Amino acid sequence: MKAQKRLVAQGQQNISKLEADLQALQLTMTKEREGVAQFVYDSTHISVLGIPLKKSLFLFLMAGIVTLLFFTVSGLITKMKLAQTDAKEKTVIADLTFQEFEDFKKKAMEKQIKLARELQNERNKLADLKQNLAH
Repeated sequence: MKAQKRLVAQGQQNISKLEADLQALQLTMTKEREGVAQFVYDSTHISVLGIPLKKSLFLFLMAGIVTLLFFTVSGLITKMKLAQTDAKEKTVIADLTFQEFEDFKKKAMEKQIKLARELQNERNKLADLKQNLAH
């Protein structure tokens, strides 16, 4: 009986040791699974400003932002070119208007001088007539 009890005690010790080894192996396996899960998560996600995003979503967002910036810059460049064209046209119109005004002033001055000469001629004729009548 003693031998059998000793065998049972040894068997219990072996069982306890095996259970402890099993728990250690299960703990190791759990840590490895967590490590693998963390590795998979890290390989499929990226952190932007502290916000975890899937890499595919991040790439989609970045492509959208780059596309939006491209169209915005293209629009601004187009608008700037149109503004330059309008400014050139307005400059040409202003130059033409100024030239027309200068021509008008010149013609008006010539008319005024011509009328002043004609007036002076008429005064001279009138003065001659008065002088001829006085003699």
